[in-house]
Amino acid sequence: MEKEIRKFYIRLILPALGCDTLMFILEKADVRIFPGEASGVGILVMLFASAFSAMLLPLWLRIFFIRGMDRARPLTAANFVRFQKRLLVIALIPLYMVPAACLFRVPQLPLGGIALFAFYGAYFYFPSAARISLDRKIFRVRD
Repeated sequence: MEKEIRKFYIRLILPALGCDTLMFILEKADVRIFPGEASGVGILVMLFASAFSAMLLPLWLRIFFIRGMDRARPLTAANFVRFQKRLLVIALIPLYMVPAACLFRVPQLPLGGIALFAFYGAYFYFPSAARISLDRKIFRVRD
C-alpha cells in the first residue's frame, strides 16, 4: 500500500519538475511564448488558487472523508489508497501552477509565493512511512 501511494506521488511530481526545468531553460534563453506579463487579477487568482489547493482543500477533503466514514466498520485498504491518491492530486496542484506562472511572466514575489505553496504541498503530503502509519491508525484501516 505504501509503495503504491509513493509511486503515485512520484508520477505526479516528475512531470511538474520536467515542466519547471523546461521553463527555467526557456527563461535563461530569453524565449517568450506569451508577450507581456500577467495581469494583476490573474496573478492574484493563481496565488490564491495555489494557497487554496495546497492548504485548504486537503484539509476539507480529510474532514469530509472522516465525516463520511461509517463509525462502526473499519476502512478497507482500497478506500484508504483511493483517499490518499485524491489527497495527493489536490495538494500537488500548485506544482503545476509554478510553470504556468513562469510561462505568463508572473513577477518574482507572487511567483515565490506560488512556489512556496507548491513546496508546502509536496513536503507536507509526502507519503512517508510514519505519516501513512499514523493515517492508518486514525482511519482504522484493516489489512
